[in-house]
Amino acid sequence: MAQVPLIRAVALQIAADLLRQNGAPVERLLAKAGLSPGALEKPESLVPFSALALFLEEAARSEGIEDLGLRVGAATRVQQLGVFGRLISHAPTLQDGLETAYRILPSFSSGERAWLSLERGQAHVHDRFLIEGEHPQVAALSLMLHLNFIRGAAGPGWRPTEVWVPAGRLPGHAATPLLSDTRLVFQMPEIRITFPIELLHLRLPHPDGDVSPSVTSWEKSAPATDVGGAVEQIVTTLLPDGSPDIHLVAESVRTSARTLQRWLKQEGVTFARVVARARFHAAQRLLDDPALKVIDVALDLGYSDPAHFTRAFSRWSGVTPREFRRLQSSHRPYPLSL
Repeated sequence: MAQVPLIRAVALQIAADLLRQNGAPVERLLAKAGLSPGALEKPESLVPFSALALFLEEAARSEGIEDLGLRVGAATRVQQLGVFGRLISHAPTLQDGLETAYRILPSFSSGERAWLSLERGQAHVHDRFLIEGEHPQVAALSLMLHLNFIRGAAGPGWRPTEVWVPAGRLPGHAATPLLSDTRLVFQMPEIRITFPIELLHLRLPHPDGDVSPSVTSWEKSAPATDVGGAVEQIVTTLLPDGSPDIHLVAESVRTSARTLQRWLKQEGVTFARVVARARFHAAQRLLDDPALKVIDVALDLGYSDPAHFTRAFSRWSGVTPREFRRLQSSHRPYPLSL
């Protein structure tokens, strides 16, 4: 069955911030990867995992920063990873933190699978990517995030016993203190970090004043497991830029428009219907905010003319946006589905 792996845009945002500090043309690099600059403004939105990987690879190549993934990972602390990171950072011990991370990972990224295993006094952290091909920059980024998290409990002098790398090389590892004295094994099927099992019981440092966020609403916006749902989530991120183009969406997930259409057809939907559904659901959420004018909602959904939005919303729901708001404010439930 076809899949479209997604990841929260906060991972893209962190990489883009570092690149901007180095004077890189971030908007041009985003466009080349089929990504919208608007994703950087909504860290909990979802972007294609493969597009993030391409963005990192292209940025490393064009900007001459061959160790980009290691740099981004080294400069990032887990609590910077939005809701996902804050939930992990409130775990009491390293083992609790890792187990929490891997339990809620599907709500952060559907492009990887991670787990913890124990064997003969050693703990192994595993992280396997679910997209085809070799992606050294995204592998380096994920590796450094893991290493930093473990070091938070183990202390600044800690070094892993052994590291597996799912690539033929890891540019910049010799200059990275956490890896300079570590045995690296390349061309492996996944990231694997090995360390003494007793480290799992060490306490994690907790950020001052940070309150653990609620996970319920965040998990409801998890990456969809079906193609239609995943494409809708991608389209939702693209809406402020105007009417999303199927060729752009297909490019961002590293496939052709024809193949994407075939995947959607197998699920009984069309791209046009997915776009309409994305706009409809986004319109409902935006109209729930009384501070937003209808014209603002229309612009956020990519409509240049509010009248076009009003006609579309009436076609979807049978009521105008203002009537919908009146019904909502009077607490009269209005059944809406598309």
